[in-house]
Amino acid sequence: MKPKLIFCLALVLSGGLFGCVTKPNEPLYQGKPLDDYLDGFAKGNEEDLPISIEAVRHMGTNAIPRLHRLLHSRDYFLKNTAKRILVKIRWLKFRARPEAWFVRKEAAIACQVLATNAEPLTPDLIDLLGDEAAGSDASYALALIGPAAVPALTNALASPDIRIQDNAIESLRNMSASYTNNAVIINAFITLLRSSNVDIRCMSADCVGKIRKEPGIVIPALIENLTDTNTNVREWAGGAIISYGDQVKPFVPALLNDLNGTNQYAQYEAAIIIKRIDPETAVKAGLKFDTN
Repeated sequence: MKPKLIFCLALVLSGGLFGCVTKPNEPLYQGKPLDDYLDGFAKGNEEDLPISIEAVRHMGTNAIPRLHRLLHSRDYFLKNTAKRILVKIRWLKFRARPEAWFVRKEAAIACQVLATNAEPLTPDLIDLLGDEAAGSDASYALALIGPAAVPALTNALASPDIRIQDNAIESLRNMSASYTNNAVIINAFITLLRSSNVDIRCMSADCVGKIRKEPGIVIPALIENLTDTNTNVREWAGGAIISYGDQVKPFVPALLNDLNGTNQYAQYEAAIIIKRIDPETAVKAGLKFDTN
C-alpha cells in the first residue's frame, strides 16, 4: 500500500474515531451515558421508552451540555468514512451512532422530557424549527418550555421560511392549551392578531378563543379584526368573540357601531355575533333570525 494512502487512511480513522467516540460532558444514569438512552425515544416501545424518559429526568439539567451538541449534530465526510470502516472491524465491536438527522430528532424529544428545565436550549430548538426531520419535535419541546420561549417563538414567526413559521405557530398553539392564565402568552397573541401574516392572525384568534381569558383586552382586539379584508381572519375573530359568551355583552355597543358603520365586512360579522350573544338587542336593532 502506498505511503500516502496509508497516511490518509490513518488520518480518517484517527480523526473519525475521535469524533465518533468522544462524548464530552455526557452524564450517566445507572452507569450508562445519555446517548445510550436516546434510542429508546426512536423505538418508542413500551419496554425502552419508559427507561429513556426516567434516565433523562434523572439527569435533568446535567444533560443540557450534551443535548446542546446533539441538537447541532451534523454528518461530516471524515466522521462518516471512519464509521463505515470501524463497523466492518468486528473485533472492535464498534456501535455507530445513527445519522445526524436522527440524532437531532432524538435530542429534541429528550428536551420534551426536560420540559421547562430545557429553557437554556431554547435558541438551539428555535434553530431546529426549519429542520425537516426534527422541526416538529423541536416545536413541541418549545411548547413544553412554556412562556420563557414566547419571545423567541414570536421572533421566529418573522422568518421567510414557511416550515419555521408553521412550527412556531404550532408551538404557540400547543402552549396556549397549557398556560391559559399566563399574561405573557395572552399579550403575545394580542400582538399577533395584528400580524401581516393571515395564518398567524387566524391562529391567534383561534388560541385566544380557546383560552377565553382577559376579555377586557382580548375582545376589543378581536373586534378590530372584524374589519379585516381576509374572510378567514374575520370568521376566526368572530368565532373567538362568540366563544366568550356573556363576557361579550359589555362590548355590544362597540359591535353595534360596526353594525351601523360603513364597513360591510364588519356589519356582517357584528350581526352574527349580536344575534348569538344578545338576541334582545338584535331584535331591537332589526336583525332577522333564520327560521330554519
